[in-house]
Amino acid sequence: MITSQIESRTAYYSNRPDAFASLIAVEKCELPFLSVNPSLIDCNNVEVVPKADLSNKYDPVYGFEMKMSSVPEALQKKIVAAIQNSPIVKPVVKKLLKNL
Repeated sequence: MITSQIESRTAYYSNRPDAFASLIAVEKCELPFLSVNPSLIDCNNVEVVPKADLSNKYDPVYGFEMKMSSVPEALQKKIVAAIQNSPIVKPVVKKLLKNL
C-alpha cells in the first residue's frame, strides 16, 4: 500500500519498531505515477488479490485501468526485503516473494 498519510502511518507503527522498519519513503522521481510527494510504502500492509477479485477493490464509478510501471530495481529489492522482514505480513504472502 502506498499512502501520502505519512504522519498517520508512522504514528500507527511508532510503538512497533519491528514493523516501523517496513515503511519505505518514496518520491515522485522514483515512482512517477505518484500524485503526492513524498509518499510512503507500507510494506506491512500487503495482500494477494486474484484478478477475479480486483473489481471488488475499486469504485466502479471511476473505473480501473492497469498500467505497468517501471519500478527501479533497487526499490523493488528494498520493498521485497521490507515485506520479508515485516512481523505483520502473513507467511503465505512472504513465501510467494521468495524467488524475487
